[in-house]
Amino acid sequence: MKKKIQGPKLILERAEKLFKKGSYALAKPAFEEINAVLQDEDIAEKIKICEKEITLLETKELIRKGRRSLKKGNLRDAIQYFEEAYRLSGEEWLPEKISSLKAEMAGRKSFEAAKDAEQSGDYEKAAELYEEAISVNETESKEILLRRAHILVKAGKYEEAVSIFGTLNISDERAVYDYGFALAKIKKYYDCLKVWDALPEKNNTFSEQKKAVRSLLAADLYECFENSKRCVPKPGLGNEDKGGIAQWERIYEQGKYLTDTAGDKELSGLTEYARYSLAGDLWKTGQYDKVRELLLPYPSQMNAGITEAYAKLFFRLAEMSREYLTEFTLFWLTALYSPETYIKLAPDETRREKTRQALIQKGEDLIKKKYPDCSAALACWKAEKKAVETLHSLAAGKPFPVGTPRFIKKFGGSEPILEMIRNNREFFSDTELYLSTGAYYSSAGQSLFHLHNRNYEEVFEGLPISDKAADEFVSYCIERVYFEYGLYCLEKGEPGIGRYFETAAALFEKSPEYEKTFIDKAMSSDHLHEMQWYENALAYIYAKRPVKKIGEALSIIMARRAIRMQNRRQLSLRSTEAVLKKALKLHTDNELARTSLESMQAELDLEDLIRAIEKHKINKACQIAVKSQHREVKEEFLDFIRYNVEHLDDPDIKDRERLFLLNDFAKWCARVDESHPLMKDIDKRLEALK
Repeated sequence: MKKKIQGPKLILERAEKLFKKGSYALAKPAFEEINAVLQDEDIAEKIKICEKEITLLETKELIRKGRRSLKKGNLRDAIQYFEEAYRLSGEEWLPEKISSLKAEMAGRKSFEAAKDAEQSGDYEKAAELYEEAISVNETESKEILLRRAHILVKAGKYEEAVSIFGTLNISDERAVYDYGFALAKIKKYYDCLKVWDALPEKNNTFSEQKKAVRSLLAADLYECFENSKRCVPKPGLGNEDKGGIAQWERIYEQGKYLTDTAGDKELSGLTEYARYSLAGDLWKTGQYDKVRELLLPYPSQMNAGITEAYAKLFFRLAEMSREYLTEFTLFWLTALYSPETYIKLAPDETRREKTRQALIQKGEDLIKKKYPDCSAALACWKAEKKAVETLHSLAAGKPFPVGTPRFIKKFGGSEPILEMIRNNREFFSDTELYLSTGAYYSSAGQSLFHLHNRNYEEVFEGLPISDKAADEFVSYCIERVYFEYGLYCLEKGEPGIGRYFETAAALFEKSPEYEKTFIDKAMSSDHLHEMQWYENALAYIYAKRPVKKIGEALSIIMARRAIRMQNRRQLSLRSTEAVLKKALKLHTDNELARTSLESMQAELDLEDLIRAIEKHKINKACQIAVKSQHREVKEEFLDFIRYNVEHLDDPDIKDRERLFLLNDFAKWCARVDESHPLMKDIDKRLEALK
């Protein structure tokens, strides 16, 4: 009996060990054997777990085999393995996978059938089959799409082919060629050429094809142009765009492409016409930024019409943003002084000139009122306005182009203007006007505009390296640039600025207004360091050009600075006196130096008097008191004598010594002021001793 009980126990222990190890396939029959005897619920539950785990392992193995078959390209076996795995496990993702594989297998069949149809020349059938293959084979859809597009080209279905090529990022030369070919067939010649630009021209056949497409595009553009002229848009009928922006944009863009890539000069006239027509239509709709993009870069040569167009454009843009002020000022004044533009301003001369002046003022107001902080732009405007007005007056009645200096510099023609200025020197009212007008139009004129714009780091860029070969206009530019840059450095307090004033004397001689400007700045300086800078600069210029005005200004600045320093105890009385005397030599009518020197003299005399007394040089002190014009100096000396007289009462002083000293005191006092009461006191003392 014990032996029978022991058997199931051993079987159960063995089953438990196998279960714990995960050997469910071996544990399951052992559990089933023992449970047939014991009928235990726990053992029955473990049997279910073993069955579930065995099914899971079988499923995993089937899936692994299915995936291995996929890698080998064996769709049929893969489908069978996945179907068996689904039957065992009921995994949710398997039905979708099985359906996908079946579709792919069907797609492969369609793909193979399509290739067969292609080889047999049935391109339409091949295209249909490729479409079927695409619908069931997403993984290879791009490759199949490309094959279908090629077949559609062969089948003559160019629209469909283009729609497919357009969705693909193609680089294969055959695909690029077919894409361009299909575009040409549906009359999209420009798009065809743009696509074919990616292909090298390896043979004459392809080159001839491109040439033919270019000809077709050119003919198409001319036809579009004729249609644009015939189709006049009628507002409200929905055809406003016909013959307008879209048409001109197409003609210009595609015509420019042909001109740039193939050198088709015959189209240049049409392209330019379309360009300006498009600009006109964009202008009407207020698209000024697009007009600007269209009209840039500037043409190499400007006529009156183009100049006027740029002037109007940049006026509108400058109203919106200050970044266009430079371009606005470049064209506005030149356009208004153009005879072709001027004659259109009004029917008669009086109103024309009035209108021109009003428009000039309008331009100036734009700068002053809208951008009040743009003082540099306003300075440039005023300089160019004066130059072009002078040139206009000089060229009156002559067929001579007139423009602002920057305009002439940018678009050419400065030499004839400079020659005309030189040949008509008597026209100019003064040397400054003559030189400044020529200077702005000279090769160094840009430096003057750098000054107006305060671009001090760039002012020397436009100047010649050596001024030996410079003409009078360039020399004037050099002198002005050095002078104004020197002023800039002076106001910043930079050291070693003397070299910038080396030519100032020559500039002042030609243009006294700069001398006046410099003197005014010097006279308005208030701080000690500023006074010193201007004093040094004036001294440097005076050494080169010792004229009265510079000398007077130097004298006044010297006196002001010395007095200010003396008041602050930064300069001794004697040093101040020396400076004031030097200032008076430069300018004898310098009242500040004169009156200051006079008011200082009492202090100077007192200083000398005290110094002499301290050194016991009483004779010298007496001489100082006698010569001094100031009563307080004399009184100081007499007070010194009185002090000493009173100390003679000391009993230790012998009468003989007292008598000797009183005689000296009487002599010194009489020389200074013989009527002074002190004389009576001394006389009484002398009488008493006698």
